[in-house]
Amino acid sequence: MFTGIITALGDITHAQPLGDSAQNSAPGSGWGQRLTVSCPAGFLDDVALGDSIALNGACMTVTQFDAAAPSFQVEVSAESLSKTTGLDRSGPVNLEKALQAQDRMGGHMVTGHVDGLGRIVALDPVGESVLMRIAVPPELGRYMAAKGSVTVHGVSLTVNRVEDVPASDLPCHFDINLIPHTWAHTVFRFLSVGSTVHIEIDLMARYAARLAQTDLPQVQGDDHEPLIYRHIKTGRLYAWIAQAKNCTNGDQDGVAMAVYRSVDEDKIFTRVLDEFLTRFEPL
Repeated sequence: MFTGIITALGDITHAQPLGDSAQNSAPGSGWGQRLTVSCPAGFLDDVALGDSIALNGACMTVTQFDAAAPSFQVEVSAESLSKTTGLDRSGPVNLEKALQAQDRMGGHMVTGHVDGLGRIVALDPVGESVLMRIAVPPELGRYMAAKGSVTVHGVSLTVNRVEDVPASDLPCHFDINLIPHTWAHTVFRFLSVGSTVHIEIDLMARYAARLAQTDLPQVQGDDHEPLIYRHIKTGRLYAWIAQAKNCTNGDQDGVAMAVYRSVDEDKIFTRVLDEFLTRFEPL
């Protein structure tokens, strides 16, 4: 996991096909690339083989590193290359090491899994800042909301405005305000109108959209039950929610915390459930 707070700028200095020949390393052949990435002094001081580092928001595994150089290597699969941009050639990249338990949560929860690509359609100075407008396809646009979070090229950002532009090939446009610090310490200053960027949608938006689907399996029950309750009740946490339904409002927080502690393998879902139990009434 990451937070979307960029800690260094790196540079892809070498991209080597993993195939054995020009034929099997060609695009679409199923072979990936081995990247060598240079980074600032000290960046690798606490890095070990197998650690995760996000390159422009795409989570990669360190396969070799040289702290003296300093540089490290990652291997990018053909699947990752097909879903990302700029990771098959030399160029600057945003770097973030994986989150540790004691780290501050400065941005928001970021997985390092690129959901899709967006295109910069405007970069306009606004006072001391830069307004960046990004266009995305509808499958990503449905998750964008004003004052919500989004990850662009690995950077945790706040969406200031969302506009639907049906006539556009990418019909959802959203605005981001880049403060001078972000502009100076990320790859955004190297980009221009027309540049393609990685987009990762907010985890909470992803789960909320799933829970709000009206085509999920329905169950028998009180017609006055909230739809979201009936949806969650079909899952494996039914017993806990049934207990929460019968408890008083004062007990809901306790039940939510019990769920959180008892389901170790799915922390994200239990956090969603925690929000559900404490915010949605009547239960």
